[in-house]
Amino acid sequence: MVFDYQIHGGKMNIPMFVLGLFIVLTPGLAPLVIIGLPIFLRWLATPTTDEKGNEVGEEILVATVEEGRARIIEHNQKFRRCILSYANREFLGKTPKGTAKGLHWNDPDFWEVVPLNSPPTKYPKWKKLLNRSSYDGIHWMGLPRIARIPRYRMTWIQWGQEVHPDGSATQEKKAIPRNEIISHVLLQPDVYFVRIKSAESKDGVRMDVDVLLTAHINNPYKARYWVEDWLEAITNQTEARGRDYVTDKETLQMITLAFDEAKTTISAGVSASTKKDFESFIKKSLTRYRKEYGVTVSMVQIHSVEIAGEDTAKVREKLILPFLASMDAKKVEIDARAEANRIKTVAEAQKQAIQEVLGTASRISGGLELFKWQQIGELKQLTTLFAGTDDDQKRLVIPVGRP
Repeated sequence: MVFDYQIHGGKMNIPMFVLGLFIVLTPGLAPLVIIGLPIFLRWLATPTTDEKGNEVGEEILVATVEEGRARIIEHNQKFRRCILSYANREFLGKTPKGTAKGLHWNDPDFWEVVPLNSPPTKYPKWKKLLNRSSYDGIHWMGLPRIARIPRYRMTWIQWGQEVHPDGSATQEKKAIPRNEIISHVLLQPDVYFVRIKSAESKDGVRMDVDVLLTAHINNPYKARYWVEDWLEAITNQTEARGRDYVTDKETLQMITLAFDEAKTTISAGVSASTKKDFESFIKKSLTRYRKEYGVTVSMVQIHSVEIAGEDTAKVREKLILPFLASMDAKKVEIDARAEANRIKTVAEAQKQAIQEVLGTASRISGGLELFKWQQIGELKQLTTLFAGTDDDQKRLVIPVGRP
């Protein structure tokens, strides 16, 4: 069908006019489209946020993912697929190994995150001219109102440096409570703080054990759909198994006391063997969550063990005072042993000196006799008696002790 339009008494073919206009403008519009389309898509993929930075809007048609994270796309509130952005990582189902296994997108193992040893993508010249690299990281979601990225609230305690509103951070690391609405699954390892509160030891002393868990998601599909809250699951398991461990140990098996004589204070710590045993015990119980919930706990660390406030007096009576008494007894024992060693050392030195002198004197004619009388002369509290009255007739009789 041909549409004609009357212009100043003449006729113009409308389709031909539009085609001619397109041909004329295309050389000028093409660069604008090549440059502007990625920017427009990026705008569609960026949800609106409130003054606190919380996402209040939704993505339209397309979505992006921050590095080290994955996001889930749902169609009509049902899982459709996952998207990720993680250097040298890819979903197992998209690798040659996954293809060989015949994995399908609805197979949970399809979404296992695995290392990908492949060189960076190199685009041919014609794709570079079309600005192909600007589309990297932009993922097609689906039609609006059908496709969406779900948001959910996550509560956790992060271990790290607290960042103030002005951008500065604290020097010391500490437990930072977090409560946020998020739309991603963190694939990078992070450190989470868990407190096992008032765990009672075998001898009835309650203590708080602070534990640091280093964990990451290795399967976002399982972490999101196979468990209500993956972090709460491993936290509850850590608390339960930690209590079992403490209940089976005496207090002095959990903590070690050290007496600082200079400061006259007692410090409590955790021995290296206890830390290693506890950490191995907890980590072993969390290993199964990699297969069940897609969560890998790579490290468990005891940060501190503190006696609960209400049991401080009990610990002082049962542990601190006996510890101080044992330290005093040990100090007396050490002092006595040191004095005995000193006496023994002096006696051995004197004995060795006499043996050396005797050895020298024995090689001299009459030397031993001279040495004997020299030693007698050096003895204290002795009196030498002489017989005779005249000085020239006095002769040595015998040395005796002074009365």
